[in-house]
Amino acid sequence: MIAVESFKRFRVIDIVIIAILSGIWFLLSLGINRLDPQISYIFSLLIIIFLMTFVVYLVRKAGSATLFF
Repeated sequence: MIAVESFKRFRVIDIVIIAILSGIWFLLSLGINRLDPQISYIFSLLIIIFLMTFVVYLVRKAGSATLFF
């Protein structure tokens, strides 16, 4: 269990970073969805995992991955 004291507030820059990377995911998913369904599923999983990991390493706060999704 995570102690309540370890949670930090999100700053505006954290929300902006999450919003920008979510927007990038949205734009990439529009292009990926035009591919074959199996290939687009694999590519979308790889890209969303990469972007989610990038968000977690940039923001470094509990709940950042949840906000990204």
